[in-house]
Amino acid sequence: MSEEANLLKRCKKGDERAIRQLVDTHQAAIGKTIVAIVGDPEHSKDVGQDVFIKFLSNLEQFEERSSVRTYLTRMAINQSLDVLKKKKPLVADLETAEEPLQQNWSFSNAYEEADFVQHALSRLGNDARVVLVLKEIQGYALEEIAGLLDIPIGTVASRLVRAKLKLSKILTALKNEGAIK
Repeated sequence: MSEEANLLKRCKKGDERAIRQLVDTHQAAIGKTIVAIVGDPEHSKDVGQDVFIKFLSNLEQFEERSSVRTYLTRMAINQSLDVLKKKKPLVADLETAEEPLQQNWSFSNAYEEADFVQHALSRLGNDARVVLVLKEIQGYALEEIAGLLDIPIGTVASRLVRAKLKLSKILTALKNEGAIK
């Protein structure tokens, strides 16, 4: 029996220490996913709590066909998208954005400017934001993203390319507005 399977077995029996270990193990990664998609830290906390409460409340139904991390990530995406549906979307006007940033721009360099990147991510459409967050922030492989979102890998790849291009244009526009130095 794997360590995760053993932990789940203990959680299902109501072992408080096992439940705390499960939450502690996955809380940071799930929280990062939610914040990157939702944008608002206060809403993100609520979404994160809802994800873990729903998971733990329905633990008996968890069939272990995927890892706990994958299952929680899928729940986090769904909950985050539900929150976004209730908010008015802020999508960039890409027609007025300038050319992509110079070739020396990279996602990791921009990530150091987390507030600006978060603002830029909030201006992407939901599909683009989710794929970009899963790949570039959470580090999932394209195959894993396809499985999480239940879409073909080619769709994931094309969404990722379009998302990076849109993000580059948004960051260029923010740079031109003086928001990024």
